[in-house]
Amino acid sequence: MNQGSGHTPAFLFDLDGTLIDSVYQHVLAWHEALEEMGLSLAVWRIHRRIGMSGGLLVQALSREIGQR
Repeated sequence: MNQGSGHTPAFLFDLDGTLIDSVYQHVLAWHEALEEMGLSLAVWRIHRRIGMSGGLLVQALSREIGQR
């Protein structure tokens, strides 16, 4: 960066997915975490739950597989 340009460096946080659609990355992360716990769930079942809080998502997914 040219010191004399008058531009200030910046960093942009996109925490809620407004600028970048990160839903599929969330789905894959949940899928991987569940698989590591021995819980097999179809990706589409996880996808339709993204947007819920973590606690609600876990409750909903546990109902999907019939576990607490």
